[in-house]
Amino acid sequence: MTDGIAKIRIKLGSLDVEYEGKESFLEKGLIGLMEHLATFAEKHKETIPDAQENPRQKKTHTHQPDGKLASTSSVAANLDVKSGSDLVIAAATYLAVGEGKAKFSRQEILSEMKGATSFYKANMNGNLTKILNSLVKNKSLNSIGGSDYALSAAKKKAMEEALA
Repeated sequence: MTDGIAKIRIKLGSLDVEYEGKESFLEKGLIGLMEHLATFAEKHKETIPDAQENPRQKKTHTHQPDGKLASTSSVAANLDVKSGSDLVIAAATYLAVGEGKAKFSRQEILSEMKGATSFYKANMNGNLTKILNSLVKNKSLNSIGGSDYALSAAKKKAMEEALA
């Protein structure tokens, strides 16, 4: 058997754990992980809110201790990303706000999108030109020239407020 890459997502109340890595862990370590999560959830049930408390409040750790955004994936989770356009905005937000970049290339956007493995779908790469053009047209992104883009000032402000 080859040790390929596997993904799993486990929800226990509002506790949400994602794993992406070697298949062998899932075969050998999944039961132990499940038991550990169940024990942890029982031990800390007072501090873990119920999933029903506010299902739209799907906040993950968006910010690092230094105030920077943690990752495109955490931004995407907080923005409740559902489409390729949403994921491009999450990636651009991470690059602009989290990394402090004034501009970024199409390739940087795509790399960030691919890094958000729970949200990225392969067909998004094929639709990226169309998505970018649409976001430039609706003034969410600015085309700087060539393959460079920037998050518009209005969109950047809206994203900062949404993630605060």
